[in-house]
Order: sequence, then C-alpha cells, then structure tokens
Amino acid sequence: MPLLKLPSRGLTVITSAVFICFLFTAMFSRLQSRPRLMNTAMSASYVEVREINKNDSAEFRTTKITTAAAKEKDCKPDAISPTEMPSAIHKKQANGRDLHYPLMLYEGFKGFASAKEPRQILGAYEGVANIVSFIWCGKNRLFEFKHMLSVLSALKVQQPLKVNLFYWPGSKPQEDLYNSWLSELKETFFNFKVSKIPHDIQEPVTCADTNHRANTISSLIKSMPYGGIFMDENILLQHPVDQYRKKDTVFFRSDTTTALVIGRNITLSQIIRPMDTISCVSHDQIAGNPRAACLSMEIETLYPRDIMTKSGAFERITRKLFYGSEEVKEPRFSLSDPIPNIGHFYLLGENKISFFIYLSIYSMISVLQVDTVYLHGDYEPTGHFWEKLLKTEKIKFIFCPPMETIFSNTISSDDKFHGKDILSVYFLYLYGGVFIDWDAIFTKPLDDAVRGYEVVLGYDWFIPEESPTFPEVINPGVIAAKPYSVFISMWLEKYKEFGQKGGFYYTGLLVPYKLYERYPETVKLDKKFQVICWKKTCHPPWMEGYNRPAFHSEFNWQNVYSVHFTFPDPHEFYTINDLRNSSSMIAQMGQKVMGWT
Repeated sequence: MPLLKLPSRGLTVITSAVFICFLFTAMFSRLQSRPRLMNTAMSASYVEVREINKNDSAEFRTTKITTAAAKEKDCKPDAISPTEMPSAIHKKQANGRDLHYPLMLYEGFKGFASAKEPRQILGAYEGVANIVSFIWCGKNRLFEFKHMLSVLSALKVQQPLKVNLFYWPGSKPQEDLYNSWLSELKETFFNFKVSKIPHDIQEPVTCADTNHRANTISSLIKSMPYGGIFMDENILLQHPVDQYRKKDTVFFRSDTTTALVIGRNITLSQIIRPMDTISCVSHDQIAGNPRAACLSMEIETLYPRDIMTKSGAFERITRKLFYGSEEVKEPRFSLSDPIPNIGHFYLLGENKISFFIYLSIYSMISVLQVDTVYLHGDYEPTGHFWEKLLKTEKIKFIFCPPMETIFSNTISSDDKFHGKDILSVYFLYLYGGVFIDWDAIFTKPLDDAVRGYEVVLGYDWFIPEESPTFPEVINPGVIAAKPYSVFISMWLEKYKEFGQKGGFYYTGLLVPYKLYERYPETVKLDKKFQVICWKKTCHPPWMEGYNRPAFHSEFNWQNVYSVHFTFPDPHEFYTINDLRNSSSMIAQMGQKVMGWT
C-alpha cells in the first residue's frame, strides 16, 4: 500500500515539474560546455567563436564559420560578400589588454584601489558626500584629451558616486571630429553627467577672475546638501582624498589656482584666503612626489601619442587612466605568422592599363616579389601593359562589383571612387598581404622589420579642413596586414558611420588614426612606410614641418617602402619613354621598379 496517495492530476503536476527541472539542468550543463560567444553584431554568414584554450586560459582560439550561402559570393573564391561585414575579432594576449571593442574605459578601476585596506564608506554625517564637480568656464572651448584625463582620474581614483560637469548657458563644452572625448565619457560612465549650472549661481565676467571663480565654487558646494568635492579641469588625482572628506574644509592649490576644494558650506573668504592649503605638484615633478594626492597638468596640449611609450611618472599615470595599465603601448610583433606575401589592387570600370598603373602593379612583383597579385574589379583590364602583366604569371583578375552602399548608407557621387576603400580594407581582413593604390609604387621590399606587425600604415601630410585639430592623419593608399587583424576589423565596423560624420576623409584618414590612439598595440604607424607627393611636393613625415603645403625636400627614397603621388601624375610616368629619358628623383624610383638600375 503506498504511503501517500495523490490524485492523478497531482501526479501529473509533479511529473511535469520534475521533467522541467531535468530539462533546465541539461540545458545549463550544455551551455557551460559550449564556447563563449563574444560578438556585438553577428553576421548571418559569419560568426566569431571565442573559446578558452584548456591549456592556457589567457589564450583564445578564433573559429570562422561560413555558411554555404556565403561561399557562393563574388569578389574572391570562398569569400564573404563585403556587404556582410564581420563584427570585430576579439583577442586576448597573455600579458595584454582585453581588446573587446569598444574597450571600456572602466578598465583599471581595481588598479587604483588600495591592496592593503578596503575603501572606507563614510556616512552622511561622517564626511562630505563623495560627489565630484567640475565647472566649465568660457565660450567655444574644446573639451580636450587632458580634460578627459582629469575626469577619468576623478572617476577611477576617487571612485565617487557621481561626477558632474557644470557649464553656463551658451558655454557648453565643445567637441569636433577629433575631440570627441566628452561623448566617450558620457557613453561609458552612467554616473557622469554634463548639465547646466544651477540658475542662481552667477556666471563670472571672466574665467580668470579669482573672486568670481571663488564665489562660484562656494555657491556650488553650498547648494549640495552634504557638501562635496570641487576639482579643477587641469588637475589629476593620483590618490583618493577620502581622508580629507572627514574634515570641515580642505583646500588644494596649484601655483595660484584653486585645484581642489573639499567640504560643505564653504564661504567665499575661505576660498580666497584659506588658513591652510595642500599643494598639487606639477606634472613634471610628480616622480619626486609619489605620495602627492594630485598633480597639475601644466601643459598646453596633450595627445594619446604623447603618453604611449615614454617612461616618465606622468606618462605612467596617464596610461593607467586611459589604457588601464602603466605598461608602454607598443604594437604587437611576431614573425611566427608574418604578413602574407601577396598583393591586392583594385580598378573600377573599364580600363586600358596605363603605364603608371602598370608601374604600380609591377612594383609589387619586381620590388616586393610577391607570390601573386590579385587585381579586383568589375571589368577585366585590357591593353598592352595588361598583357605584359599576365605574362609574369603572377597576377589574377578577381571579379568584384563596386559598392553602392556601405551599411545601408548610400555612397555619394563625390565618394564613388573611394567606395573601393572599404573593399581594399576588407580584402586585407580576409587574406592579408599588401594593398596599393593605382597612383603609388613600392620602392623597397617589405623586410622582417615590418612583416611581423599585425597592420602597418603610413601618414598623410594633409589634414582636412573639417578636422584641423587632428595631430596627424593616416593615408590608406598603402596598407600591409595579417589576415583577421583586430585593427582592420574595428576599422570595418567604423564604416557604419560613413556618410554620417563624413565621407572618405573621415573613414579613410581620420578613423584609423583615432583607432590607433585607442588601440596602439594593434597597428604599427611607420614614418617610412609611405611618403606622399602632392603637386610635385614630397612630404617625408619624419622631417620637421612635413605637413606644410609648401614643404619639399629631397629624401633618400631607397630607405622608404613606398611613394604615393596623390596629385597630379608625375610626367616621368606618362609613358615608358618618358621614364627612360628622365633623370629626376621620381624617375629613379620608376627605373628601379622596371629593373633598369
């Protein structure tokens, strides 16, 4: 006789519950055994699978899964359509940063916390509120990189509950294509807020007016129920200031400027004539003051390139803030998987190969000595020089129609020619190798000093009028890369902004430079990889003043990997006879390509 007799409906419920529990347990176990997916925008025909290597948890394997539909696409055998962009490859180096894109600025929080004792959480009546406020003063002022570092130090070092950046109406911090740091902060940190200053706080006549500035700080802190921390925009925190929050008022000064104010109900006279102050050291003296709570950035301009590789204390601190670690940021290098010895070239429309185009393509064969050049285009070229290239048995034509849209953004008539740019980047993403524009030539073989980098790019001399604040820009006319590189994948994703923030100049010249600033481990910028010549004026980027329009200098072109003649075509390259009968520096380059010298 059963111990417990249940109605049949009760048995059904229990049986169903047991089955559901078993099903969930099985599903959970299966999910745990599966590789982890790390994508933000999965393509229907391309999935990147990130799987922990059981032998070393810091190394990851990447597996490409291509559907049958993807294999049937044009442009290249077994290639994926350029309209089906892969999302970013995510790699992790054993001793490097997690390069999940976009890299979260949150990285590095733990590095600023004390390893010896936990942070003390102060009650409302034990100390002033852990809220940091900045006051932005002045019209039409750009929010620059150094200002971002200041806010980052407040967020990462002090680790407050909230950070405010106040401004007066008509004086909002400005941004442009280069200085987009403020947007990065707003998009990354939920507790960072940019807002108008309380309406009852009067705007100073001039930002340099000491009394007005002191009155503003006093009024702002008084408006906070439990006080707070005021911080100047040119100050970096090196250590938390929690110990000072327990006091009534604490003042930090930098030279004659109020750097930090901590307290509540602070009066104007206390700020103007404080009884006691603590000094913030200058950024170039921080090495001798490692225990200083704050430092003053007494520097007019600062760019990420200025902090990547220098070994000074200031650079180590700012790298920790911006990159999440103090380590020098150098591009990764390995010759175990060098850049493939193949070339890529793209021609749009029906083309009878000119001598200049022949010279450009042939430079990959004669100078680089590539195994194969893949000429991509919508029509196979014709003419005498095409026949000469075919006789080398080192060139293949690959049908690839032109792009009409990029991520559903229509390519304008002005940018039709540059629609090839995303394709050239995509070819390198899939297969690696080198790419060269039709108006450039290689002048030096790619040696092992270059082939070990994941991506190699060169500079342009020209900074577009739309973005005058860029310190430098990149020209994509010559590129070398390993396949499936992190940098190229991020570059492709940035083409989603094509036509929204700008056309070719934005995605081709500006975007890769910004990616280089954020991810310097993923790309090598080589000043001798490419020299731009424009209107018969060459601009070697290692020379002082190279970005001036009228700059020109004879240079040792034999030590340069490539030369790019953006406008106009050199007369030495009009015909083969023009090249034979010329003795100029440019003619010497072409004669080397032809094997005459």
